[in-house]
Amino acid sequence: VGKRRKNEGQKPTLVSLIGSVGMEEAWEVMNRRRLPNFAFPEGAAPALAAMLARREWLERPQEALSIFDDVDAGAAERALQINDFAGLLAAYGAALPPQQRAKSAKEAAQAADEIGYPVALKLLSPDISHKSDVGGVRLNLSNASAVRLAFEEIIAAARAAAPNAGVEGVLVQKMLRDGQEVIVGFKRDPQFGPLILVGSGGVEVELLRDIATGVAPLTRSQAEDLLNSTFAGKRLKGWRALPPADRTAVVDVMLRMAQIALDFPELVELEINPLLVFPAKEGAVAVDVRGSHPRLCT
Repeated sequence: VGKRRKNEGQKPTLVSLIGSVGMEEAWEVMNRRRLPNFAFPEGAAPALAAMLARREWLERPQEALSIFDDVDAGAAERALQINDFAGLLAAYGAALPPQQRAKSAKEAAQAADEIGYPVALKLLSPDISHKSDVGGVRLNLSNASAVRLAFEEIIAAARAAAPNAGVEGVLVQKMLRDGQEVIVGFKRDPQFGPLILVGSGGVEVELLRDIATGVAPLTRSQAEDLLNSTFAGKRLKGWRALPPADRTAVVDVMLRMAQIALDFPELVELEINPLLVFPAKEGAVAVDVRGSHPRLCT
């Protein structure tokens, strides 16, 4: 160690010197030569893995960022003005189920008649994130009478659970066929900026904590890597009785979400949970959307 060799520095070197008595001189040499020393050999393995991952990332071919030109900028601005985060996503090309907002039981029934049964009703409130926890969701409503009753029940339940919460009515939404549930979104970190997230969605989010994050903007391959690192991504490839799902549609939504995060730096967060993913080449639909916008929360 004391003698400098010709090829020194061309290969990563990690050291594990175990012991305490008489080791001071050896540690001093390690520090002087800037060689990392690990108290136990098993600590060196993750460090080497991280170094390898970093090297592979640096050696990847340069890839252009995905910029979508089908964005309706005017519709996006109008959606933000009324706190319509689903409308914002639609303006950026994300698929949404047929849906309408309703401020009364009568409006809800009319919307359901236009959309077609069965429908779901979901509470609209900027102050209540988890609608099902307060009785703010009703599913598989098959006629106008059921819709009117569900509207009254949802509003009453919300006011009982959170008397000070703002209640804007309900979202009347077409019930969809089954698909795999994924969460896609972003949260703005004060240091790193917008962090794109993806993972298992629905009620599994807080239970499994199957989430991967990456800093926006993303290339398509970076988005695919994030998805692949989650159990949700593996399940989308096909899992036991589940057929392969439309992973390309999920990646597309991730990239559109990243573009929204960059185009609207005032947005604190935006989240689709669940993004309902259908079999391969059949797309994905943003079923439930929520966000946070300081301009609209003051």
